[in-house]
This record gives sequence, structure tokens and C-alpha cells, in this order.
Amino acid sequence: MPLGPETTGLRVVTTIRLQPIPTGVYHLLDPEIDPLLTVAVKNESHEPRRVCVTAHIEGLSARAIKTIELLRMDKVGQTINWCRR
Repeated sequence: MPLGPETTGLRVVTTIRLQPIPTGVYHLLDPEIDPLLTVAVKNESHEPRRVCVTAHIEGLSARAIKTIELLRMDKVGQTINWCRR
């Protein structure tokens, strides 16, 4: 069964923003200007949610971890921009 808004109440959209990934200089990029990855999370459930989102470049970077709090029935949600780690 897929993990989507019908079962979890969360809608998550992950987008790779830079292709190819500049592995030699990714640690120098500013996540607000040139994010490698964006993750948009919306809470469509009737309960507030605390969500932990992790990302990493396999074999190259440490895990980047961010915890966010989402209001119930949050139409806007939150977008996380990532570059470094």
C-alpha cells in the first residue's frame, strides 16, 4: 500500500533541482539560492503533525535531518531547501 495523503494525511513532493549534481562543489552552494533538493510537505489530516525529513547523497554526504511542525489541514505546508552536509 503506498504511503500517501489517503493513508498518512501527508502530501510530500521531492524535487532534485540541480542535474547533474555538482558533487565537487555541492558543499559550497547556498540552499536558498541553488538548492540541490527541495522537499515540500503538506498536512492534509485533521491533526497537527511533527515530521522528520532526512536527505543525503549516497556515498558522499552525511544525513541532513530537519524536523518540522505542520498545522492541521495546512494548505500551504513547508518547503525545505537542501545543499550542504
